[in-house]
Amino acid sequence: MPKTTSQIPLRTVWQAQQRAQLRVQLYATGETHRILNEFTTTARGIVLAAAGSRDNLLDGLGLYRAQQALEREWSKTFERWKKFFNNTRKDSAQLPFETLLAYHAEMVVPAMAASQNEKVKSETAERLRTDSSLDLSWYWWSVDESSIFNEAAPDGPNDVNFVFTPQLQAVLNAADQRVYKDGLRLSQRIWKLDHDSRNGINAVLYNGVVQQKSAWDIAKDLEGYLGASQDCPRWTSTRLYKLTKKDIAAGNRAGLRTGPECDGKGVAYNALRMARTELQAVHHIATQDVMDKMPWIEKEQVLLSKAHPVKDICDEKAKGGAGGKGIYPKGTTRLPFHPN
Repeated sequence: MPKTTSQIPLRTVWQAQQRAQLRVQLYATGETHRILNEFTTTARGIVLAAAGSRDNLLDGLGLYRAQQALEREWSKTFERWKKFFNNTRKDSAQLPFETLLAYHAEMVVPAMAASQNEKVKSETAERLRTDSSLDLSWYWWSVDESSIFNEAAPDGPNDVNFVFTPQLQAVLNAADQRVYKDGLRLSQRIWKLDHDSRNGINAVLYNGVVQQKSAWDIAKDLEGYLGASQDCPRWTSTRLYKLTKKDIAAGNRAGLRTGPECDGKGVAYNALRMARTELQAVHHIATQDVMDKMPWIEKEQVLLSKAHPVKDICDEKAKGGAGGKGIYPKGTTRLPFHPN
């Protein structure tokens, strides 16, 4: 059962945030492959039905029927993926605010409660001193220290949606306006992914007809163009939800695949590349916003992962800054440095 922010020690809350972000990325990988793999299965059935059998060729009428049916199914599939992507993007942006909420619940709320209690006690003592008819001795046993916070947040101090909704929305809005290196904003990149995918699906159909391929071969070409692996969802699901920490620490490799099952290509690769980059970008924007709100943080350090594959701008940043240790004043670096 996942831990709530109140159950995570403050000294490890940042590490918990990073692990949660990794899980979001893995979930996005598996779910993208699953959604596209379901479309692949549907698309295969559409092509075969339009031809009449797997060995038949698509004639003009069959091509038209297949094209129209694939257009309808792709529209539903892409809307489904886009909804999933937007929800996951919000989750990714919300994680740093949950970290801030943990600090708030562990440090600020108790301090506010203690201060408020002292104020109430002082005011009541003064009233008791000046008005002998009042007997409020019962009151000290009924004070709930969390009630001060709960008046503002009905769902309590773990209600991240209520407390940080304006800031969270500001982060998402800022990410919406972020211009990528190709000169496009997120909404334009999503439209381009949809548009290019539709054109690619149609191109596979037309090329198959021109080359007089059987319906089965066209369906296989379409599967290759979509690039969604059947094994990737099982890999992600098993790794995320079925193995305990003890299993993983003991080296249990169940569900862990090191081959090309989740590498993807075609539509799957393009969708995942955009999703991973955006999930990281919105997460970093939110993290930077949270760091800016913490007065005890003065500097930030860029550390290079041991699994970093190739030398790039990340290496330069990790070796730059004060003393060549990747240490910079707070707010002077912006992640990600490159597309995921």
